[in-house]
Amino acid sequence: MIALCKSQLLLLLLITISMSMFSQNISLHRQYEGKYDFTAIGNTLNFDENGSTGTCNVMLQSSANLNISSNQTIEAAYLYWAGSGNGDFNVKINNSNITAQRFFYTNTLTSNGLDFFGAFADITSLVKSTGSGIYTFSDIALGVNLSSYCDFGVNFAGWSILVVYEDVNLPNRQISIFDGFRTVNQASKKLSFNVSGFNAKNVATSKIGFLVWDGDSNLAVGESLKINGNSMSSNLNPINNVFNGTNSYSGSTNLYNMDLDLYYLTNEIQNGDTTANIELETNQDGVIVHNIVLSVESEKELPDAEFGSLQISNNELCDNRNIEIDIEILNSSNYGVIPSGTPVAIFLNNSYFDIFYTTQNLNAGESYIENLVLNIPDFFQTNFSITFNVDKNQNGDSFVEEVHEENNIISSNIMLIDIISEFTSLKVCVENGLDTTVNLNNAILNIDGGIVDGFYNTYNDASNSINDIQNVNSYSLNNSETIFVKIVNSQCSEIFSFDIIVSEKPSISRLDDIIFCDNYLDFNTIPVSSFLSLTSNQNLNNYFVDFYETLEDSQYNTNNLQEYFFEDFEQKLYIKLTNKNNLDCASIYPVNFIFSDIEILGSLIYEQCSSLGTYVDLAKVNDIKDFGLHGGYDFYHTIENAALSIDPILDISNYNLEEGNYLYVKYFENTFECPFFYIVDIQLNSCEFFIPEGFSPNNDQINDYFQILQLEDFYPNFKIKIFSRYGVLVYKGDKNDKLWDGRSLNGKLLPASTYYYIIDLGEENLKPIKGWVYLNK
Repeated sequence: MIALCKSQLLLLLLITISMSMFSQNISLHRQYEGKYDFTAIGNTLNFDENGSTGTCNVMLQSSANLNISSNQTIEAAYLYWAGSGNGDFNVKINNSNITAQRFFYTNTLTSNGLDFFGAFADITSLVKSTGSGIYTFSDIALGVNLSSYCDFGVNFAGWSILVVYEDVNLPNRQISIFDGFRTVNQASKKLSFNVSGFNAKNVATSKIGFLVWDGDSNLAVGESLKINGNSMSSNLNPINNVFNGTNSYSGSTNLYNMDLDLYYLTNEIQNGDTTANIELETNQDGVIVHNIVLSVESEKELPDAEFGSLQISNNELCDNRNIEIDIEILNSSNYGVIPSGTPVAIFLNNSYFDIFYTTQNLNAGESYIENLVLNIPDFFQTNFSITFNVDKNQNGDSFVEEVHEENNIISSNIMLIDIISEFTSLKVCVENGLDTTVNLNNAILNIDGGIVDGFYNTYNDASNSINDIQNVNSYSLNNSETIFVKIVNSQCSEIFSFDIIVSEKPSISRLDDIIFCDNYLDFNTIPVSSFLSLTSNQNLNNYFVDFYETLEDSQYNTNNLQEYFFEDFEQKLYIKLTNKNNLDCASIYPVNFIFSDIEILGSLIYEQCSSLGTYVDLAKVNDIKDFGLHGGYDFYHTIENAALSIDPILDISNYNLEEGNYLYVKYFENTFECPFFYIVDIQLNSCEFFIPEGFSPNNDQINDYFQILQLEDFYPNFKIKIFSRYGVLVYKGDKNDKLWDGRSLNGKLLPASTYYYIIDLGEENLKPIKGWVYLNK
């Protein structure tokens, strides 16, 4: 079983996701423009050249020597390593841990698709600090059984450090670093690709370097390297065996199965060229190209933006956050122009703060001083770093092509003579208006740049440092107050304030039992919202109200009840009242919940004349004799709805009997007691009444009055008028008036005759009834 480290698993994941990437094309990785050159060191980890007689294993470490002269300054250093198998991407250089930043892979070197890996890491800081000396590469684990690789003679591992350095004595050059992971072998025979992006000036000083893996000294069948069609060779690299395990930088010929080759260009590249074709060919040996470095004198004469002097003032003024800055911006190159409008980003403690733009064109060797005033926000600390980055915006983007991109920063530390403080309000809880105590120091969240001079009750006292509060740790009060704090340092003083908010501990003057007034609930789960009608004279608007099953839950705010399943007719729970202005200010009370059965007091039939239609004014039920409702009342279709106050009939003045005529009325005599229920059966009646055609008012006790039977019963709001045959009104009345006895309005007996009546039934939708009656003597 082969154990893989995390980085190996990451590479395998990348390979699995994109199996079409059998190798990586050679492309431009980085370019340097200026007085630069390059060199390379490295070594193989093979004991000897692979093949049928070679050692089927690799060394644990190997070393190489780097020589950098005193007039050369290291600009960049890149570590490349590669080998057979899935790879190891956590290695060491001089016992310093190195983790790969880029990964390479191919399975096209052999016909059976064996895996090979490559890796890259930027180790510039390590090489700059180490400088010249021995570099030892170690701790690589290839992660495979090498026997299958040894059988094909392709077991290898090695490493190389590519170093770009600056030398002021050199001409202006362009160093172009290309890398990838391309293979050529007996099957593919030829590999051809272009490198571009350079601009050749003086080809006499141009050179090109290669890092190539798995070359063999004893395989020279049809092998060649061509640049722009020109075959390449050197003292160490014969024209027919260019990749033969040699190191052009050190002169070594035992760099088994890796090549660090360097070729000086003469006719291969012409002045003005910006691209070159590279062609590798072999009929037997298989190799992997990892990097190519091209150095040409360049026509590009670039500027170099950097900073000169940096002067900061006003930062030592008391309580001042407007600092003045004079910063010198210069073009330190002998070429080019830094244009007006080049961005300069400003960072405070490495976080982006602001940006400004240069106001002058800077030719070679020119500079100017930018005058700035920066306002440092009040919330920012008094001790911080400030960094300026020329030719960079807040995202790190560059806009001017320069000789150096790494010298664009200048930094300084700033100390403001300022006092920064942060306070919080103190919230205390009092009971029944009694005094309480509080530690005033608890209001201090942060003080930067000073110390507490004292706590005071007034701003004037704080200004004059008089009457400071003595009992700071146990300050007594019973009302809300504002406290003033004076903070001082060697040069400044400042007064701050905070509030002490006094909240009254919640209390309930009367706590009633909560009564559920019906058994239709059948001990179901009751929502807590039904609990809140629990007190007769306590305003709970200023409190958060919560219910708990146990006293312990209420004390620790656990298992807050949203609903509760009652199993008994009487149950005790706990109510917690918390002041909304102070969550630490709360009171807990026990409360009893009691269930009461529904009581139906009676039933009644209510009749309405069918001539009035099917709409009924339910309010008239309250007018039924012996059925007076003196409190509030509602109507419901079912006793269950009435018990739970669900879906009451909303429009009782215009109720349609087609929705049901058997209703329940629920009314309350007292808000804090259970309601009463009545059953009402509303029935439609034909409401027919008899109008006599005559009467004889002769005092014989028979038909002495014009009486319409059941008129008052069916239409209690009726009105009647009677006229003579000549249209004279002789009688008018309603249910409250005496029946007509044959007399006129002035009390005189009328003669026998036919008289005419108009009866208004008192209903808007019913027409008056007109007719005649004969008065007989």
